[in-house]
Amino acid sequence: MRPCGAITHLRRPLATLPVLLMLAAPATAAAGEAPAGATSCVVLEPRTSFLASLHGALRTAAQAGNTDIHASPGLGRAILMYQRLEGTFPLVRGAGDGPEPFPAPGAARGRHAPLWGLFDSLVYESGDEDTLRRRAARLPPTLAGGLLETGPAVALLLEALEVAAADYTAGVWLEGEPLVRQRLAWWDAELAARLPALLDAAAGTLGLAGPCPRIPVILVPVMPAPGAATFRGADGPFVVTGVDGLAGADLAEVVLHEALHALEAAGGPGVPARLQEELQRRGADPFTVRQLPHALLFVVAAQAVRDLMEPTHQPVGRSRGAYDRGLGPYLGVLEPAVGRVAAGHLTPDGLLAMLADAFAPAATPEPDPAPAPGEEAGRPADTKPAAGL
Repeated sequence: MRPCGAITHLRRPLATLPVLLMLAAPATAAAGEAPAGATSCVVLEPRTSFLASLHGALRTAAQAGNTDIHASPGLGRAILMYQRLEGTFPLVRGAGDGPEPFPAPGAARGRHAPLWGLFDSLVYESGDEDTLRRRAARLPPTLAGGLLETGPAVALLLEALEVAAADYTAGVWLEGEPLVRQRLAWWDAELAARLPALLDAAAGTLGLAGPCPRIPVILVPVMPAPGAATFRGADGPFVVTGVDGLAGADLAEVVLHEALHALEAAGGPGVPARLQEELQRRGADPFTVRQLPHALLFVVAAQAVRDLMEPTHQPVGRSRGAYDRGLGPYLGVLEPAVGRVAAGHLTPDGLLAMLADAFAPAATPEPDPAPAPGEEAGRPADTKPAAGL
């Protein structure tokens, strides 16, 4: 076995890819100087890397329990190593155990979510082996309150990537690289010019304003459920999305949805975060606290794509089943309300109030007790003199 310090296959294919296609910000708004309420100066930077794609494939297969991708011994061994890595994670609170900060930290789900989210972010953001090693060296010696030793966990991750690299290069990547190239070319030719208007429309509906960040959007062939995620990386928020089976307006909606997560993480809170706080304050059920703000992002992104890009677009939440996972009951209020904001008939603050009232109505105050005989409401009755005086 090659030493894990020489992942040669993680370098060679990377040089052949369009690693960075930067979208120019409009001349009217330089990056970092957004006028109030405007987001068209936000720069989404599409990119890919062999390392990110390999990690996405291994995580996806490990999550599904598939250790036989194309009957490849190297990939099978690496997937088992990823499963073993997760087995070293202590059980800590995950996305299914109660309200989470908005936006969600990444693609990981379940009781291991925080630690997988950290390792996902580390690999996806690094993009190559040398950067991965440098960033991993800066992690604290232990994680999860001292329950996980970082060094052995990182070593197992790097070994798994090394074991898988050759087979992935010779097999799965032969199909994955052309797919990612196609999506990057489509982005440059079709999506780039539409993004400022899409971002302005969606962010305006959600009351998002503030800085103009550069947000990397990393395209990989596949990644674990839910298939796209926003991460808080060392250099700020970034997006990762799988592109297998996702193209055109569907891909635009997913990118826009995740960009809204990243915008809220980079700037001040908008309607989703404020709504979550208000729902929690009013004592809404934990699922609604967690999922109603997320359902709002689905609806807002789909509305913007339908209004500005593809009038017949069907929401990704509906076509790919996300609305079937408990979000359906929200749509009867969400979709018309978002449409009213897009048409200029409702403000973002009005949207927040409408949703909070619909799904967590404020408690009705107790009525004042009826006044005693001879007593005016709000004024005590006259006191009678003591007997005999």
